[in-house]
Amino acid sequence: MDTLLSLPNGASPALSHFSDVSRASTPTRLDDVSHEKSSVTSSQVPNPRQPFRWNILHALSTRIYPPSSSKPSAVLGLSTSLPTAIVANGLLCVGKTDGMTHVFDFRQHLRCTCGNETSGTSTGAVTALALSHDHTFLAVGHAQGHIYLYDLARHQVPARTVPPTTMSAVASGKKEGHLAGSSITHLSFIGARHTALVSADKSGLAFYHSLGKVLFIEASDVLRILGRYPDEIHATAARHTSGATTPVIRSRSTILSMSALPLGPAAHPTEAYNLIAILTPVKLIVVGLRPSPRTWFRHHRDVDSSEKNPSLYAGCLAWFPSFADSKHTEGRTLQERPQASSRPVLAYSWGNTVILMRVDEIGKVTFEQVGNWSADGDIVAIIWLNQMQLLVFTSEGVDVIDVQKMISIERTAIPSEYVIANRWAPDPQAAISTPSHLRAGSLLTWTDHILMFIKQGDFLSAIDLCRSYLTGEATGNKAGLPEDADTLRQVVGQKMSELMVASASFAFSEDRMHDSTHDAPDGRGVDRTWLFEKMVSTCAEACLTLGDNDFLFNDLYERYQDMGIDGIYLAQLEPFVLDGRIRTIPPHISQRLIAVHEENEQYGRAEALIWHIDPLSLDINQAIHLCRDQQLCDALVYVYTNCLKDYVTPIVDLLLLIHEIRLLQAGGTYQFNVSHMDLETMMTHAYKVYAYLGDVLTGVEYPSNGQMDEDDATNAKRMVYAFLFFGRTSPGESGHLVVTVDDDGLEISYPYLRMLLSFDAEAFLHTLDLAFEDSYLNDDGQGVNRQLIINVLLDIAHLHDLQPEDATFVRIFIARNAPKYPQFVRVTPSTYDRLLLELASDPDVGTREDRQLASEYLLSAYTPHDGDRLVDVFERAGFYRILRSIYSQERKWLSLLSTYLRDEDLPREELFASLDKTIIRTAKACNGVLPDELRQMILESIPRLLHSSIYETAVLVDNHLQSDHARVLEAMPPRSYQQFAYLRYLLEPNLLEGIDDDHIPRKRRLEHVDSTARHLYVELLCEYDAGGIIRAINALPSGFLNLQEIIQTCNERGLYDIEIWSLNREGRPSKALDRLEVVMAQQANALADLAESGPEELENGIQVDKYVSQLRATTAMGLRICQERGQHPSTAGLHIEEMWFRLLYSEVNIVQLVSTAISPKAASIGNIPEENHSSLLESLRALVQETLVKLISTPTSRSTSLSFPALFARLVDSVSATHHASTYSEFRTILTGMLSHYRSEADTLGIVGQLVGQDLFSAVEEKTRYRRRGWPAKAGNCDFCGRPLHPPEPKTRAGTMQASIANGHANGAAAPVDEPGRGPDDVVIGLGGLVYHKRCFEVLRRNTPH
Repeated sequence: MDTLLSLPNGASPALSHFSDVSRASTPTRLDDVSHEKSSVTSSQVPNPRQPFRWNILHALSTRIYPPSSSKPSAVLGLSTSLPTAIVANGLLCVGKTDGMTHVFDFRQHLRCTCGNETSGTSTGAVTALALSHDHTFLAVGHAQGHIYLYDLARHQVPARTVPPTTMSAVASGKKEGHLAGSSITHLSFIGARHTALVSADKSGLAFYHSLGKVLFIEASDVLRILGRYPDEIHATAARHTSGATTPVIRSRSTILSMSALPLGPAAHPTEAYNLIAILTPVKLIVVGLRPSPRTWFRHHRDVDSSEKNPSLYAGCLAWFPSFADSKHTEGRTLQERPQASSRPVLAYSWGNTVILMRVDEIGKVTFEQVGNWSADGDIVAIIWLNQMQLLVFTSEGVDVIDVQKMISIERTAIPSEYVIANRWAPDPQAAISTPSHLRAGSLLTWTDHILMFIKQGDFLSAIDLCRSYLTGEATGNKAGLPEDADTLRQVVGQKMSELMVASASFAFSEDRMHDSTHDAPDGRGVDRTWLFEKMVSTCAEACLTLGDNDFLFNDLYERYQDMGIDGIYLAQLEPFVLDGRIRTIPPHISQRLIAVHEENEQYGRAEALIWHIDPLSLDINQAIHLCRDQQLCDALVYVYTNCLKDYVTPIVDLLLLIHEIRLLQAGGTYQFNVSHMDLETMMTHAYKVYAYLGDVLTGVEYPSNGQMDEDDATNAKRMVYAFLFFGRTSPGESGHLVVTVDDDGLEISYPYLRMLLSFDAEAFLHTLDLAFEDSYLNDDGQGVNRQLIINVLLDIAHLHDLQPEDATFVRIFIARNAPKYPQFVRVTPSTYDRLLLELASDPDVGTREDRQLASEYLLSAYTPHDGDRLVDVFERAGFYRILRSIYSQERKWLSLLSTYLRDEDLPREELFASLDKTIIRTAKACNGVLPDELRQMILESIPRLLHSSIYETAVLVDNHLQSDHARVLEAMPPRSYQQFAYLRYLLEPNLLEGIDDDHIPRKRRLEHVDSTARHLYVELLCEYDAGGIIRAINALPSGFLNLQEIIQTCNERGLYDIEIWSLNREGRPSKALDRLEVVMAQQANALADLAESGPEELENGIQVDKYVSQLRATTAMGLRICQERGQHPSTAGLHIEEMWFRLLYSEVNIVQLVSTAISPKAASIGNIPEENHSSLLESLRALVQETLVKLISTPTSRSTSLSFPALFARLVDSVSATHHASTYSEFRTILTGMLSHYRSEADTLGIVGQLVGQDLFSAVEEKTRYRRRGWPAKAGNCDFCGRPLHPPEPKTRAGTMQASIANGHANGAAAPVDEPGRGPDDVVIGLGGLVYHKRCFEVLRRNTPH
């Protein structure tokens, strides 16, 4: 049985192994627990989705737990000792603090008590227990290091005793064993022997004990398996410390878990090796005792954490032995066991990860890792439920793991104070204790989950659970479910059917309908509608899963009908019908289902139901009557086609509707019963005829879009084709005669076909286009084939009563489809010629593309005899694509070029590429000279080309018409942006926006641009990109642009900064500043005059912006001169301070002039608001502030040659003297604004600094984390020998570098990484990413000079 245990001070213990079907067992230690109170509560009705059912063992609990009061205990002589260890497997054995062990059966009867209080005083509390595989012997380990072996048939005296030894005896070599005071932590029987044990203690020592007798005297053989003895000081300290208070010394040699491979129900060769698994915080060791002791497996844990980390000491293991089918193992003795069909599996965990290892024997013992799984917290115990499921316990709860998929299939919470012991048995059960009692639990099977729902009265949830088991949708544990699909369906399906019958009987029983569940305390009753609604949907889902709806439509519906609540049943059934999951319904139910919606005037829902129900389930008279009365076209079509197999009557009914529409459009009155519909509704229904024809003629059901049966599809096509192409009026099955006559009252030919064409020819021909591809038309014996259809359409196309646009669509259809099927369709050449002429002669521009495409189809299969005449027709029709094909074949390059230029629909990329290609071909045909006609043709089309793309036009002209740039520019509007973009592409193409790098010419051919075009480019630069004039002068070759003409042009447009820049460029900065002062003075006077002219002129934003913009450009040029000359004072010709002074003086002078011009007028008039001129002054002051900021930030301002205070004082004095007024207030305003600007920038920089700092920290932290991951190997093979690698877990890059430096490999050569390997295939990873086998690296290092 799977055992869980908790004591009053329950904390998670260090765990030993579980026992398998061999029924060997190992105890749980309960002495290392914290003092916390348990808060376990029991529930009488467990949650059906919980994996376990728990029951309190009252009789057993009263014996192992002391009473709550100490006085009654003393009077009655009851023990006050507490349980410390438990083992539950066949028997329930509980060890206690008084040193005694009580053995119970699972009926809670005391079988025996091993030990006594006298011996318990000297040996200490019980700390470990183990049961033999046959449950006849019990091994008990104590806190002082004693081990006793009891024969449960003679339990009064131990059958064998293993006393502790002393350090002196060990040192003398006389004796091996556990030291006195070292408590036993793990015990396990080996194989089938009763006297062969393995044990481990707290100090990390593990021993094998062979407890024999020689001449009735005990002669035990002890072999140390693992661990080292402590030194004399620690041994002395241990001897003087009582076992109950011996501190737990945790180290990396602590044994976290130990277990011997138990015997399984089937024999396996690995059992002969007596394997023992031992788990420590840093390694897993599997030792074999036979034929001679040796280590078969060793795996080291990659431990980088501190020893104080509690996860380091979280570890446990559990074996699952070999097994075979139960039918081969039942009733067999140990010697009669069959050969196993599986291999033993070892599950072990470190921290939060559990790993599975499969063990096999092929000449030697082999181990293979088969999976792993990680929990949310540290794992404290693992228990095998069966070969497919593993329980994993953490402090948060327990997970049931599917070992094949290595996923958690169920999770449940268990209080953290429970202590878990690893146990396993064929009947998965568990025991758990709380502060006052012990609980026994069992893993719930699928039937248990269902029964729990039933006990709670929730039949519907039980049915849903059964259905989920059948469909495989059920989550969680599925213990007990048959694996065979047929058996599963039989067993679970029968259970689900019984549950449906029981739930209906319970819900509709007389007692149930009148019991207290339908009564409310206030006497109003309780609404149970939800219960009856849920029952229908639940039973419907269940019946669909079973594939049998008899219960749903017979028993269940009758119950609802008898109780008068069949409306609930029908409402819940309807979604299943509309989803298509239920189509076959008894006619009386379908009749009632449709009638309900008819009574409620929900005709749309009734229509949807009709065409979702199987035809054989419908009441046809009811459906037809409803559909005709309410014009439910889709449902009516479904009834006729699927119930009556009549595919013509739906067309007749819809043609009647078209006839009514045409009468109404002509001003007539209704002839049939459609007066309740408006014209828009009638049009919507009438257009359904085309959808219906498209489906029927392609073998698709309407309106469900399902595929028709082959025979039905053939019959439907035959009937519809015969009706459409019969040639005269025909009555339908409904008896209505759709009469189609001309104006003289004479019947017309093909009336229905022409009616469909006249209503919407394009829609009908699209339908016929789809049907034309159907193989049904291949058979001439069907009566209607492609040839007949083409012939009929040709006849109709030439009738005068057909509208021209309809006739055009018919011709397009014939031209597109007739050439596709030459083996089925024969058309005379004269007919093809006439078709081409008619398609090209149609003046409708809207259909030109469709007509051209149809003509191309026709020409692909037919070559006309009179091609020249057709070319003229195609020219008039604008069939440029066809013309290009003709002219290209005939090498008529001029005509071909003309088609490209005239085709307005040609994409831009194709247009210019085709023009370029055609021009090249033409030049090649004319010995490299372009004909004048071609040149003239292109020049006349320049507006059309410019509209498509200016830069593509520039490329085309520059490549082929280099001398005609002037004519191209003349074709554009004067001084337009088109001219600017055209010239910019020729001179500075890299500056144009929206042009890919591939379209930028690698080499500019500037010689093609004459002087007039160059001058025009400068003028356009002044208008569209004034800031780019200097860049153009520098970028273009020297002398390409006339600098004096540029200066003159710029001055005429107020761009004086170009002249100032030119003077400075010539090495005359003083002249440049002189010109700057003159320009700024002129601009200042202009602004002053504008300000004095009154608010009307001042509000003229265009003039103000113009002058301010000119001032800003001039000031920027002055700043540029001061900064450039300041870096090279020797070239300035002026003192640096003088240059800055002149610039600042000119700027402040402007502010003073404008301020003086504005203020007196404002004072005298008194009605000019300040906001009219404040923005102007702020703009001018901003220029001064910007200059001062540049001055302060310039390196020359901190040199001895430039003193900012002296400069500022000189500036104030000069301005005051010039304007004869105090200017301190003006300077104060300027400086205050500048300081505010600095404060704003400081705040912004502070915020940006914090954001950047945070981002930088995160980026560095992430890079550091990546760097610590290490350098992976470049390949999975050794870089020396080329054979595959089996590398261990990679070390961090930091660790690899440290190892490299420590071994003297600082130059980047490969250094060995100290990792545990797997025999000869240890791996070495170098800093360069190269990876070697360790032995290969040693060879390489010896052969490589350092």
